[in-house]
Amino acid sequence: MSELVKDANIKIDDPRYDQETYSGRAKHFFLTTNPLNLLASNQQLDEAKRIVEEYRRGVIGQTGMTVDDLWSAKYLYDSAFHPDTKEKMFILGRMSAQVPCNIIVNYTNRSGDKPITNTDLMKSYAVATSAATATALGLKAVVSKLPPIMARFVPFAAVAGANCVNLPFMRWNEIRDGIAVFDKDGKRVGESSAAAKNAITQVVLSRIGMAVPGMIIPPIIMNSLEQKPFMRRRPWLNSPIQIALCGVFLTFTTPMCCALFPQKSSLPVTKLMEIYQFVVIGGGIAGVTCVESIATFDPEAQILLLTGTPLIKAITNYVKVSKFLEEFDIEEKPFSYLAEQYSKLTVKNKVVERLDTDKQIIFCSDNTQIQYDKLCICTGARPKLLSQTNPYVLGIRDTETVESFQKKLSSAKQIMIVGNGGIATELVYEVEHCSVVWAVKDEHISTTFFDEAAARFFLERIQLVKEQQKLNEKRQKYEVMNTQNSTSSLCGGALGPDWAANRTMKGVLPQPRQVHIEYQVEVRTILTPEEYQQRKLTGETMQLSNEEIQWPVYVELTNDKIFGCDLVVSAIGVTPNVELFLKSTNFTLGSDGGLLVDETMRTSIKNIFACGDVCSAGWTLAEHWFQMRLWSQARQMGHYAGKCMLAYAHNEQDSLTMDFCFELFAHTTKFFNMKVVLLGKYHENDMKKYENLIRMTPGEEYIRITLKDGRVHGCVFIGDTELEETFENLILNQIDVSAFGETLLEPNIDIADYFD
Repeated sequence: MSELVKDANIKIDDPRYDQETYSGRAKHFFLTTNPLNLLASNQQLDEAKRIVEEYRRGVIGQTGMTVDDLWSAKYLYDSAFHPDTKEKMFILGRMSAQVPCNIIVNYTNRSGDKPITNTDLMKSYAVATSAATATALGLKAVVSKLPPIMARFVPFAAVAGANCVNLPFMRWNEIRDGIAVFDKDGKRVGESSAAAKNAITQVVLSRIGMAVPGMIIPPIIMNSLEQKPFMRRRPWLNSPIQIALCGVFLTFTTPMCCALFPQKSSLPVTKLMEIYQFVVIGGGIAGVTCVESIATFDPEAQILLLTGTPLIKAITNYVKVSKFLEEFDIEEKPFSYLAEQYSKLTVKNKVVERLDTDKQIIFCSDNTQIQYDKLCICTGARPKLLSQTNPYVLGIRDTETVESFQKKLSSAKQIMIVGNGGIATELVYEVEHCSVVWAVKDEHISTTFFDEAAARFFLERIQLVKEQQKLNEKRQKYEVMNTQNSTSSLCGGALGPDWAANRTMKGVLPQPRQVHIEYQVEVRTILTPEEYQQRKLTGETMQLSNEEIQWPVYVELTNDKIFGCDLVVSAIGVTPNVELFLKSTNFTLGSDGGLLVDETMRTSIKNIFACGDVCSAGWTLAEHWFQMRLWSQARQMGHYAGKCMLAYAHNEQDSLTMDFCFELFAHTTKFFNMKVVLLGKYHENDMKKYENLIRMTPGEEYIRITLKDGRVHGCVFIGDTELEETFENLILNQIDVSAFGETLLEPNIDIADYFD
């Protein structure tokens, strides 16, 4: 008599028989795939489930239950319920139905951790059917010249071919994303594509093994029987006998072939590791462009793109304006956008935790390990924040921070924007129905891009636009408020790529908002309401409404003024995202904190490259080029970094020459819906050193040419001037134009005629 359950210590989640031996595995699968299990009623299955689940909780539901009773319930439970999802499987999809319903069993017993869509399911069966048909038709032509018995083995070859195609295709998600792997204690330590490939290979071999007896032996038997008079008189017995023989063989070969490999296999960590020729970290413009560059120049290159977000940034509507100037849109796209274009590219949503640069291994937060031959870091930069702890202070850098800003702005009456670069300028222009205080450290707005004269041009243009809007009874963007200690008033501007397009940025004020500028100031302190009350400042030192309001955050400026507001936007620049990599590796950094790269985009660590905002240009710069963390430069650097990685991978680095784009700084964008082109050393600092030619038509165009020793050094074009290509060449060729004097910008002279 079997031992009672109460007297035994049974590991119910482990098979009853030793899985380290073939005989133990065979016994296990004979019980699991027993066709008689299909006869069990739902009541019996539910009862088996209750017994097993109660025993897992330490409860023995029936007095006098024996070990055999418990194991009978367990195997009945295993035959009907999915091991991952714990859901009752469709009756024809259970392992017990392997003989009559092989196709459904394949689907039902796929990994529960990696669901498959109906579309992918239909594709897998279409591919399997096509493979089987193609194999059968191909072999039929071959065996027509061989002995007749050989034709009987064509179905087996077709089935084997279908299995080789169908299973990997159906479980492609597992191959692409990996399957869960566990340590010896059963703790999930990550996912591995290598483990998935190993497992699927074993399944394919076992499925082919299942078909061998049933599709090899019956043809031999039937070939002999068909010669007998008994069968010649009864040809209708042919099909029933073949079906019966196949059924008998499958009944035994299914468990026997399932037992060929252990259900849980061990692999060395080195084999579980994913290995790629090229790995790029970062799904922004630099990273995506780097991947596209590698895949374009070497379509067979094995590339992995790792990104911490489920979307990647893609360049669309690309237009080459001139030799150096480019225009494009930036859109967020799903992984499939890239994967569909490049067959050798794998994109994974994983967070990198650290690097082992000696062994060239990437460690991800899910414990995945990835080995690389060449690595490119494209992790971008993050906003510098005035406060790391105050929840009412935020930076604007990516889609997530923009959405956070929109949400907080929707209930705001007054905000402060600190900074004088592109993001600050565009925000001041876009925010509506909310009072805006703009704190800038310079004498005029937008010093990152403009000199004082250009700033005045835009201020005057804004006034014109405002009046036109009023005449047409259109919505006004601004209500200008005169302020003390200020020589001019602001009516904002849109800077850089159109990231704010089609976004609603509104506060709660019903009236048109006011914009107030504080020039030549910086933030001294961010105060909480409690800290503000302790300061006990008088109302004269505060730029608040007449009515006392309790604000969630206060900002003290270096001119001793304090402003209360609902939100503070810190737009004072960015910091390269390098901390993660510095934890494990001693990278050399540039003066601005980025990963220092040489003229081939290599960092100080062997086989590691970097591009985009995360890097600092460490080579001797061309006279008219400088690094600026713009999307246009991220694209250029990404493209060039991909070429450099390929050159080093193929040992062709000696043939590398720097891309032409690094000869001349060139950037085009829009401000206040006007085209803006910046060329060479256009900055105000250079303007003050050298001679300048300026042409301005209020409301239409602004042109500034900076000359150094009679040669064009830098340019600012606002409006549709169509001069950019000509002056690109003048800067590059360094032609002496001093003889032209002010006629160089004479509107009635086509300057291009002189320099074609």
